Amino acid sequence: MKRDFSEIRRLLLLIEENDDPSGKAFFWKEPKKLAEWGLKTDPFPDAEEITHFVDYQLEKMEEAGLIDRDKGRAGYSPEHIKITFNGHDYLDAIRSETVWNKTKDGISAVGGMTLAMVKDLAISYLKQEAAEKLGIKL
Repeated sequence: MKRDFSEIRRLLLLIEENDDPSGKAFFWKEPKKLAEWGLKTDPFPDAEEITHFVDYQLEKMEEAGLIDRDKGRAGYSPEHIKITFNGHDYLDAIRSETVWNKTKDGISAVGGMTLAMVKDLAISYLKQEAAEKLGIKL
């Protein structure tokens, strides 16, 4: 299975949108809920594959230091997930649709990137956007 930077972005946005005052999101990996939240479910033939895909992306996000997870029981039980400081920095770099679309185009043009490269590219586009809006050179 491969990392999917678009799904990682969607997951970060979803976690941030659904967190409680402590910063933790109560996250269900139930396929119907995932589809409602706009996560990729169409290429998978069954609920188990969808759940494995999302769990893999969450695993990679945790390994990269983007999130902390408190895993529930096996299956579709909920997890408590919190975005880390590094995760917030990454999300802020890729939040803008304009910046994200340019970043995705860059990833495609190169043929793949590391997470650090994706973040650096997004930050470059974000700085460019900020410089244009503020009328200053960054």
